[in-house]
Amino acid sequence: MIRRIALLAALAIAGAIAVGAIAWNLHVRALRSTIAAQAESARLLLAAAVPPDATTARTLLRPDLHVIVVDRRTGSLVDAMGVRLDRRTLPPAPPPGAPGAARRRGATPLVNLALAVAHIRPTTVGRDGLFVTIAPAGPALARFFFADVAFVVLTIAIAIALGFMQTNDIARKERRALVLRADAQRTEAEKYQRFLAEAGHELRTPLTVVSGYIDILGESKEAASLDPRLISGLQAETARMRHLVEKMLTLARLESSASIPRLIDVREACAEIVATIERRYPHRALASVGSSGVRIVIDTDDLFDALGNLIENAIRYAPDSPITVENSADGARALIRVIDRGPGIPPEDRARIFERFQRGKPAGKPEGLGLGLAIVRRVVERWNGRVALQSEPGETVFTLSFPVADEDLNGSTR
Repeated sequence: MIRRIALLAALAIAGAIAVGAIAWNLHVRALRSTIAAQAESARLLLAAAVPPDATTARTLLRPDLHVIVVDRRTGSLVDAMGVRLDRRTLPPAPPPGAPGAARRRGATPLVNLALAVAHIRPTTVGRDGLFVTIAPAGPALARFFFADVAFVVLTIAIAIALGFMQTNDIARKERRALVLRADAQRTEAEKYQRFLAEAGHELRTPLTVVSGYIDILGESKEAASLDPRLISGLQAETARMRHLVEKMLTLARLESSASIPRLIDVREACAEIVATIERRYPHRALASVGSSGVRIVIDTDDLFDALGNLIENAIRYAPDSPITVENSADGARALIRVIDRGPGIPPEDRARIFERFQRGKPAGKPEGLGLGLAIVRRVVERWNGRVALQSEPGETVFTLSFPVADEDLNGSTR
C-alpha cells in the first residue's frame, strides 16, 4: 500500500511538472507569435511612411509587449506610453530585423530570470533612421512565470503532504495491528504455558499412582500367571508417559521468566550431563571430550534440558551409532557439539525440526510429542545463544553456542 501511495505521489508530481512546462511553453510560443505579428505591422507602417510616434506606437502595443520608437534623425526616443526617454540612454541602433538585448537594464532579478528562461529577444525593424523595437513586457512575463512555478511547487507540496499523511495513517494502522497481534500472541502464549503446566501437574499424579500399581502387580504372586510382556509393556509405557509429562513441565518452565543463572565450566557440565544420561542408557556408547577453562553463565537446569534432549534425540534416531559431546571455544563464544553417525536428517525436515510438535522418523516406533528440539531452541533464546544443524548421511552435528563469561565475572566467582 505504501508503494502504491508513493507511486501515485510520484505520478502527481510528474504531472504537475509536465503541466507547468506545457503551460509555460505555450505561453512563450504565443508571445513569440505576437511579437512577430506586431513586428510585421511595424514594418508595414514604416513602409507606408507613417510617422511612428507615440500614438502610432500604441496601435502596436499589446498587454504582454513593450514598444519603443527611435528617431535617429531627431535623436528622440519615445515608448508606446508617450514617455520621452533620455537620448543618452539610447543604445546604438541595431540593423533592421536584428534582435535586441536579452536582459533589461534596471530590471528586477525575477524579470531577468523570466526573460532568460523564456529566451525571447526583442525584435527591431527600421527604415530611414526610424526604428521600432518590440519586446516582451518583463513584469507580465515574470508574473506568468511566478504563477506557473507557484502552481508546480504547490501541487508538489500537496502531493507530498497527502502522501505523507496517507503513509502515516497506514503506518499507525500497521503499528496498531502489530500491537494487537503481539497482545493476542502474548495471551495465547500465556494460555499455552498455563495449559502445559496444569496438564503436566494433573497428569503427574495419576501416572505416579498407575506406575505404583504396576510395580505392585509385578511383585505380587499373581504376576507368575501373567504374560511377562504385559508387565514390562505397562512399565515401559508409564515411563514414556512420565518422560513426556516432564518435557511438558520443562517447556512450561522455560516459557516463564524464572531462572537461576550460574557460572559453570562447560567441560565439567557436559561430562556430568553425559554421565547422567549414560546411567539411563548403559548399552549406548557416550563420550564427552573437549577443553577445560571455558565458562558460561546459564541456568544449570536449562543446559541439562537442552543438551539432554539433543543426546536423547541422537540415541533415538541413530540407534547403532556412538554419540560424542564435544566442547570448545571460538573467540567469545563457547561451542557444544553433539555428534552422531546415524542416517542423517532429511532435508525436508531440517527447516521445521525446531518447531513444537514436529517429529522426525525414528528407526523404530515413533515416540514423543516433538517437544525436545523446541526446548533446545527456547533454552538458547533465553541465554543469548544459537543452535545450528549440519546433517548428511553418516553424520549429524547439533551445535550449541553461548557467550563466554567475561573476565570480571570469572574473577568475582573464584
